[in-house]
Amino acid sequence: MVDAALVHNRFAERLRADGAVLAIIDGQADLLATAVAPVGGTAALHNNLMGLARLGHAFNLPTVLGVSTGAACGPVLDELVDLFGAAAIVKRRAGAFWDDPASREAVLAHGRRHLIVASLTPAFGIAETALGARGDGLEVHAVLDASAGSSDGAGRIGMARMTAAGVRLTSWVAVLAELGATCVDIAGGNGAAAVRDNLDRYTAAAATLT
Repeated sequence: MVDAALVHNRFAERLRADGAVLAIIDGQADLLATAVAPVGGTAALHNNLMGLARLGHAFNLPTVLGVSTGAACGPVLDELVDLFGAAAIVKRRAGAFWDDPASREAVLAHGRRHLIVASLTPAFGIAETALGARGDGLEVHAVLDASAGSSDGAGRIGMARMTAAGVRLTSWVAVLAELGATCVDIAGGNGAAAVRDNLDRYTAAAATLT
């Protein structure tokens, strides 16, 4: 639980790599294949999700890979396991990520105030985690273009609820730019190199979609 006394003007507080934790929820093959995706379809969603994951790795963000063990979800994407290792995987049997005690504690255990989150859970499941984390006092950055959406009104409702609760709606490139701008050099990492690498990959992948 984050101490409410630490909360100040959140709009003036910049996202920094040394104050953030990344949660990628249900980054699993079968969920990606059936996800309602942003412009560009499943290929764009996959590219955005991996862009977010690569920047998390480049900036040494503590990362939790939340996994549903449901039969229809499929295995964790190989690329995510390659980046973060099996130790980052936190399994839950059912229900929303933030309602699962082990999943929630895996995020809070790092003691960081900012949560960057993306989710491939159907029907805009990112909102459930974002709202739960806000309720526990975290500043939440919901990465919409790296998350599954909804073809009906559920997505709009989810975004409205998150905005009302103070969740910051963002994109993976915006997160990358903000982390790069704070110039945090951690564990020998190079923020400028991470920015260049991810934008080069983004440009190359986007070109294949046009």
